[in-house]
Amino acid sequence: MTTEEYLKYAVSFDPDLPVRVGVEDARGTVDRWGTVPRVYIRTTEDHTVPPALQDRMILEADAATPHNKFVVHTLHSSHSSFASMPDRLVSTLLQG
Repeated sequence: MTTEEYLKYAVSFDPDLPVRVGVEDARGTVDRWGTVPRVYIRTTEDHTVPPALQDRMILEADAATPHNKFVVHTLHSSHSSFASMPDRLVSTLLQG
């Protein structure tokens, strides 16, 4: 995305989040987190969360809740596929 395209989305980000959101322990527990069906959209051109780290997060989450693994899809997109290719993202999410 160009900077101009990105800025259209950046203005909608919520700057009013409490400061503690970024510093408090917000890890889920196996008992609670493992009960919600999950879909992970891997983004191959992501420089914020590189694909290798995405794969590790998926692997560790699936190991923690083997009864409720991610359904994984891959988009050839940057980190912000919701902004750069919203139609493809929605189509992918609708696949389940």
